Amino acid sequence: MSYQTVNYQTAVDLAVMKGHWAIRILEDLSPEQRTTKMEEFFLQAVSGQDEETATLYFSFLLQSVSDCELAPFISEERGKTVLQYAPESRDEFEKARANACRMGSLKTMDLYGKLSGLKKITVEKRGLESLRLGTKKTMLAVVATQWRETKDEKEADNCFNFLMKVIKSAGYSDEEKLQQEVLRGATDTGFPANRLLRHFVQLVPYGVCDYNLDHKIRKVASILLIAWSRNCDLSRSSRALRACQLLLELKETREFQTFATFDLLRRVSAEIAAFDTAIYELLEVFKKGVDNVPGEKSVSYPNASRAEILITVSVHISNYHKGELEKDGHKWFEKAREHALAWRKKYRKYSVNLKLVVVGWYSTEPKFERKEEFN
Repeated sequence: MSYQTVNYQTAVDLAVMKGHWAIRILEDLSPEQRTTKMEEFFLQAVSGQDEETATLYFSFLLQSVSDCELAPFISEERGKTVLQYAPESRDEFEKARANACRMGSLKTMDLYGKLSGLKKITVEKRGLESLRLGTKKTMLAVVATQWRETKDEKEADNCFNFLMKVIKSAGYSDEEKLQQEVLRGATDTGFPANRLLRHFVQLVPYGVCDYNLDHKIRKVASILLIAWSRNCDLSRSSRALRACQLLLELKETREFQTFATFDLLRRVSAEIAAFDTAIYELLEVFKKGVDNVPGEKSVSYPNASRAEILITVSVHISNYHKGELEKDGHKWFEKAREHALAWRKKYRKYSVNLKLVVVGWYSTEPKFERKEEFN
């Protein structure tokens, strides 16, 4: 069997590469024991204000966490450490890699929470004002990277909430600048645009014109908004601007601000989004099982509670004898009708106008047409 191979460095390999004495300890420990020992060494280095050593131990610690999660796939090949897996184990391997990143981020958040206690000891014993910024930056970058890379939105929320908690507690300008630098780096090109938008709204639910917003929140909101405009495609951003165009052109003046109006727009948009999601659910049902409905589906919304669904089925007219096309048209419509009735029982506050037309491949003139209102 041919195995897939990926280059890898364990915590021991990393210590060897750095030429660090910790290699003598790490070699004789399991990955779990290495994690415990490196956490102990890391906290000691931070307490001693040895930033360079603390950062090095933190890298050994993260690698030990990764070693724990990837242990089933770690092997030796030609004197080098590699990750190996059979083709049929790829999903399991990718899951282990993702879990290694997740556990590294969780460990980082846990350790960062312990720094405040170390800070008090440091101030009392050494009279120093703060822990070294380089170590903090390294740790925050790990969480920010996971915030960006994870496919799990709940985990993304957890990372973002942690970052915001840290940012809100920042005590001086250098630390604020460091945190903002980490956020800008994480939200560079490629960050999921929907995630940025969701966290922006979470951060400033009443808009950036809310006078109660702390200056730190305003700065983060600005970073998220700039990143959103950079990471979403042009069509999405232009649609967002078009949706607000009338309000901006007709109402936004010095005499009449639109804060309340935009709040109404936000709430109405949420209702429309829920309606659109429900309609999409019906369209997905049309595709499933033996009762799937053929043809191209298009949707229009006359208002915020009524949808018009057009199903266009293209056929070779020459393949049909007299009456057969109409028979198929009714059969397809009945399938769509059955799905629409079931959907309507679930979503009684919405109405749907369902229309099905059958056309020839080379003609847009309907050869069959049937419609019905569900309200």
